[in-house]
Amino acid sequence: PFSDNTSIVLEHNRPDYELNVSIKIYNSEGKMIRILQTKSFPGGFIMTPVIWNGEDENGQKVGSGVYLYSVTITSANGERAVASGRMIIL
Repeated sequence: PFSDNTSIVLEHNRPDYELNVSIKIYNSEGKMIRILQTKSFPGGFIMTPVIWNGEDENGQKVGSGVYLYSVTITSANGERAVASGRMIIL
């Protein structure tokens, strides 16, 4: 749970690859409210944390509740991994 912002830490098994990361955040009704994107560069199994400040795509703070997320990691050669989870804003 968090109230102001949260860090999303991702681990992967491709330390020698540049990876594209997309994190889609959804409200409890299933509406996508934010997309966070970053890259991971070769050199380790843990990516630099991705920070979500609790804002939607319009820069508005979202309310308390449960939020779902979907993470897609794609390598330059097209390999793709998808994972999902949930977060709670207090």
